[in-house]
Amino acid sequence: FFSVVKDVSQTMSVFDSDVRYLQAYKIPELFDDLMRQLLSERPSQPVSFLGSKLNAASTLSAEEFNAIVGPVANEPLALDLTDAAAWDRVYDTADKLLQTFVTVDRLRAVENALLAKQRELPTMVHLAAKLATSKALLATCPPVFVTMLVALYNEKNRMSTKQEHPNGENFLVNKAREMEWLF
Repeated sequence: FFSVVKDVSQTMSVFDSDVRYLQAYKIPELFDDLMRQLLSERPSQPVSFLGSKLNAASTLSAEEFNAIVGPVANEPLALDLTDAAAWDRVYDTADKLLQTFVTVDRLRAVENALLAKQRELPTMVHLAAKLATSKALLATCPPVFVTMLVALYNEKNRMSTKQEHPNGENFLVNKAREMEWLF
């Protein structure tokens, strides 16, 4: 029942990959918290208790939902792509989501809760949730090489700033900023 490993470097690489995976999804922190709760509460049915706690990790409470949508309640439903300050608020919201809901499962629970009220909530909060989930998922991946290809045919106006053109999104600068934030 013991396996013989001939290539130690391959074993270490697999081990490192496993550790990165567990850390990316915050599994050690999750189980530390579960064990603290288990030992603190000492329920008569510990397995059921742990199962319910794990299920609760994939859903969002009304209090958590309100904490997300409260700060963005005054945002317009549509996102003005030409408004640099609006993009700042999107990234700030995404950062707060990442700090509050640290696992991919929790961030997906946020996305699902927001989708249930999709037409009632600002686009920026949906975008922030997607960005936060993407960043958390990327943390689980090995290093990647990314090439960005942007179609530019007749996009001069969108490449401009809002001051230079009414439809100016400054989209190349914004895309570079998004990539920098994501990686």
